[in-house]
Amino acid sequence: MILCILRGKKNKIFKGKVVSNRALTLHRRIPFFYGWVVVGVAFCVSFLSFGMFTYVRGIYLPLFADAFAVGRFDVTLGWTAEGVVAGCFAPFLGWCLDRFSPRRILLFGLTLVVIGYVLLAVVTELWQFYLVMSICYGMGMTSLGAFTVQRLTVSWFTTHRGLALSLVILGASVSGMVMPTVCVWLKDLVGWQNSLIALGMGMGLLLYPMAILLLRDTPASMGLQPDGAESLSEGMAQGEEVQAAEVLRNVSFWNIVFVFGVIMCAFGVVTIHAFGHFKEVGLSDYQAAGGLFVMTLCAAVGKPIIGWLTDRLGARVSIWISLVMLGVGLMLLANVVSFLLMTIAMGVFGFGYAGMLPLRSYAVAATVGNRSFGLGNGLMNFAILPLTLGASPFAARVFDLTGSYGMAFQSLVALLVIAAVCPLFIEGGGQQK
Repeated sequence: MILCILRGKKNKIFKGKVVSNRALTLHRRIPFFYGWVVVGVAFCVSFLSFGMFTYVRGIYLPLFADAFAVGRFDVTLGWTAEGVVAGCFAPFLGWCLDRFSPRRILLFGLTLVVIGYVLLAVVTELWQFYLVMSICYGMGMTSLGAFTVQRLTVSWFTTHRGLALSLVILGASVSGMVMPTVCVWLKDLVGWQNSLIALGMGMGLLLYPMAILLLRDTPASMGLQPDGAESLSEGMAQGEEVQAAEVLRNVSFWNIVFVFGVIMCAFGVVTIHAFGHFKEVGLSDYQAAGGLFVMTLCAAVGKPIIGWLTDRLGARVSIWISLVMLGVGLMLLANVVSFLLMTIAMGVFGFGYAGMLPLRSYAVAATVGNRSFGLGNGLMNFAILPLTLGASPFAARVFDLTGSYGMAFQSLVALLVIAAVCPLFIEGGGQQK
């Protein structure tokens, strides 16, 4: 009450909490739990940030290699540099997300990424490319992308967390269905450098208003509880805050690191190199982009299914399903000789990685609790670096030496087989009571 008096008419007491007038207005204008509005905005963020960046970079990989007159391995080192910075920055970012406004952190990341798209269109040297990837994308995309929107989602949902996380990350899959074809068309229309500028400007124009006007950091900021419960006792507990040392001593944490590190290796190699792989076997630009469409369409269909299964059965069964599908998809990709086989391979692989991010977030939250989710996710991004950093450069080196990605795909299958043991030791992996 004193705080309301000090702030004049900007705040009111709602359900015993100090809530801004704007928050009350937003809450009262919709007939359902406001967390689903947050999910909708986070879906759009995933579409235009993590999704677009992930699925279109393979299209620009050969273009950057030609522009700098280097091999594809040298260009993929730019994404490696981005991964190093992102992984080192992630623990600090996770700590910040647990203590400060995720919305403001998201806006900071958005600014860096928009600048990054513009700079990529004008760089003329390879070292400049590395610098932009490291700073604008290593820090920017980490602050803007899946890391932050998952933190927001975990704050708003407990009982329906698996479904909510799946719907948020669905935005990235929908982006993969749409943006590769759009980018091929755009680069043919205005040139590939100008297409990068258009992508950055479009992202900023769409996301700034949505994040500022609609995103809210927590249910408490609107006088609500997670899942719309009337009181905290009706929802699930938020958990006690844990320290980094406790997380690092947890066996479940390290099993999550390995299994999802391997899944991310497979995902990274395919999203970066599949387009070039299909071109090498004689498919056209639009056919190769169609492969990415099929992959992300199947991932989009699979995400709600995986989320539904995870809420009911826990993460273990869902992770095993993902590992099997990924392995089969990679074996098919290694032997692609036609558009039909490419379509089947990408469809199977797409369903396999559907649960990659929502399952990881579900497992991390079950291990460290809601209050320390940012810290746990940040430490995971750092710990996963030794696995993920070398995957794409390894695949590029295999291609430069052999003219094929076959051996790289087969090596990933072997890692997936080893990772199948890990779900047995993950907290929250079994059926929830």
